[in-house]
Amino acid sequence: MAVDRLIRLHQRHQHWREASAPDARPEVLLASLNQQDPSLRLVPDTQPVTTLAHWQVSGQLNQAIQARCHHLTTDPATACSLWLKLFNAHLMPSLTMMLLVHGQVPVLTAERLGVELDEQGNLQRLTLLPGLWLNAAEVGWDAVLKQFGDNLDRLLTPLQNWGRNDFRLAKSVFWGNLAFALSMGPAKLHHDADEALAEDLQEFIDTLPVPSQKKVRLQASEGRLMQKRATCCLKYNVPGRALCGTCCLDKPPRSTQRLYLPQEPTA
Repeated sequence: MAVDRLIRLHQRHQHWREASAPDARPEVLLASLNQQDPSLRLVPDTQPVTTLAHWQVSGQLNQAIQARCHHLTTDPATACSLWLKLFNAHLMPSLTMMLLVHGQVPVLTAERLGVELDEQGNLQRLTLLPGLWLNAAEVGWDAVLKQFGDNLDRLLTPLQNWGRNDFRLAKSVFWGNLAFALSMGPAKLHHDADEALAEDLQEFIDTLPVPSQKKVRLQASEGRLMQKRATCCLKYNVPGRALCGTCCLDKPPRSTQRLYLPQEPTA
């Protein structure tokens, strides 16, 4: 059923494929897609960069979260959630649209993702380094869908464990950020949405082999896809920040709001 829905979604994007660059290399197609909307931010690149694997192994990713705590004046779980929310927002919309439009999925590892941070630990740029891609026209839709799910499991499950163990980030918050990012590309770029499209995308997200099920709800309204989160990203814990427009909360829960005064991040 998931593959059938994925094929229907792919067929719906025929007009996008026809408008793509004549060069069918996945890096070129990804760059072409990313020109459609600023929400598609995964950049194909060949330049030597610091990879996600290096940030994790060196412990510098923990320092980045500490820097976010200090800059945002919030608690570690919130800083971690917002960092990962931005990470997913850079990564997932582009990958989702490459799958839906072109039927192509990279074989993704932490060594293949280049991560650039600013002095405050904020993610500035996420780059995809050269490597293997799977194409549904060559290996079939079952294989690319399995690879898409394997990518999420291999890359994001360690990040979820890291967030939980080092910053007490709840599983539901982590996977809610992921589910929202998975639906972001289609939601931003579709101007002809209907309930059939919303249902197919919802089914696609909910049947992926990661615990993101029911963390986001999609519906069509006036030709656009509308997103509604089922979990909060915790942004309300940052002083002066309002709730997101897609938040499941009506107002910040006063009982859990807190002021966090972190120490200066270590060098």
